[in-house]
Amino acid sequence: MARALLHLPAPQGARILTRDLIDTVRAAAAQLKATPGADALHDLRVAIRRLRTLLRAYQTWLGPAASPKVRRGLGRIASTTGTTRDFDVQLAWIEQHASTFAAREQAGLTWLKRRLERRRSATLASLRRKEAKRLRRLTDYLGEEVREFCLPADPADSAHQPAATLAAVTGDLLGTLLHRFEPELDAIRSIDDRNRAHAARITGKRIRYLIEPLRQELSAGSDAVGQLKQLQDLLGEFNDANQFEDLVARALERVAVRQERRFSKAVLNGKVLDEAWVGRMRARDPCPGLAALHERLDARRHECYARIEQWLHDEAFALRRRLHDMVGALCRTQLPDREIERKYLLRSLPDLVVGSAAQLIDQGYLPGSQVRERLRRIRMTGTERYYRTIKVGDGIDRAEFEEETTREMFASMWPLTEGKRVRKRRYRVVFGELIWEIDEFLDHPLIMAEVEIPHPSIDPEPPEWLRPYVVRQVSGEPEFLNVNLAR
Repeated sequence: MARALLHLPAPQGARILTRDLIDTVRAAAAQLKATPGADALHDLRVAIRRLRTLLRAYQTWLGPAASPKVRRGLGRIASTTGTTRDFDVQLAWIEQHASTFAAREQAGLTWLKRRLERRRSATLASLRRKEAKRLRRLTDYLGEEVREFCLPADPADSAHQPAATLAAVTGDLLGTLLHRFEPELDAIRSIDDRNRAHAARITGKRIRYLIEPLRQELSAGSDAVGQLKQLQDLLGEFNDANQFEDLVARALERVAVRQERRFSKAVLNGKVLDEAWVGRMRARDPCPGLAALHERLDARRHECYARIEQWLHDEAFALRRRLHDMVGALCRTQLPDREIERKYLLRSLPDLVVGSAAQLIDQGYLPGSQVRERLRRIRMTGTERYYRTIKVGDGIDRAEFEEETTREMFASMWPLTEGKRVRKRRYRVVFGELIWEIDEFLDHPLIMAEVEIPHPSIDPEPPEWLRPYVVRQVSGEPEFLNVNLAR
């Protein structure tokens, strides 16, 4: 079913995106448990980061599912996966370049490799044991919060005031991130701006994860995602080189101090004159290898920054333009003034809504041949509201223009609807991303269900609680239009 996500109200669209990402996180966690390799770890790490970005971005529309407690829990797991991933990257770099180091430098590589492997094993064990349980609890909770739920809706929650679309909300979010992203890019001016480069990398990731699920519906969305991925990879390599160089520098400092203590102790014990002992010390000394590795990493860091400079010169302007165009397009995408609905004839009132709160609706139609204007009064929980509506077109997709009016205006025009009125009781049921309206007509032996959809191509299956009561779908059949039922 085509979901037309951008045109959905923000709470519904955000729920769908969250549900998809929960499934992705669960699949990645299962894969890591089955085959604990670097690729599986990477997939889990990326899936968690995407879910955290989505929860942070749409927290206003996701409620408890995006609570600070949930996001902190995911953050702790993401930190563990990030640490393990850093060890994987560092070990892979040593493995790839070990053969290019001199024989005297191999001891340092071996020494560092063993320590990285031990630390990686410890963090991976914690991830698979402790963090895996936490992740299961969090995804189960999130699944409960965003699952397809079904409950009678409060009739005071008027359907006549549509929520902002996912497109408009995403446009605002993207605009906020872009306002932060551009100065961060401009601040990268030298190889020493590593913190600024890291900040730009994080913001760029958030932008990418925000638009990536919607890229097929966005003009130039795939191009922007591709450019952001290139930048993310370049800044990521630069960050990895900086972190690895720092790690090696600290290790070299500690090892140099330890070797100096050993040599001092040997001098006191007279071993320094033992050529065999000196030879063994030199052969096992990690310092030459660590020093050579530090030098290589510094060269790599400069190479990474040179590529970043080139990308900023060649690609940054085009990316900014695409993102600005995207913000404008998203913010202009609102719920269209259209009523797209499907109707179902029911044999009786569903048990789910029997006894629940309902809206009492009186509506009448003013005389007219080409355009028919509808007046509607809605009574609910001790209040009354009044609306004037014009609908144009036939079938399931019609233009609709509606505005709320005053009691006085309604009272002055209502007599004109004599002989063309309908009275009904309406129950509203939230089910997943759709709202089903059950109309119990009070002046006809008739019960119908209606559901508004974001696009005419969508043909939702009646939910399980409604299915036993459905006689057939009557969308587009003139005899079931309210204007033709009015009397």
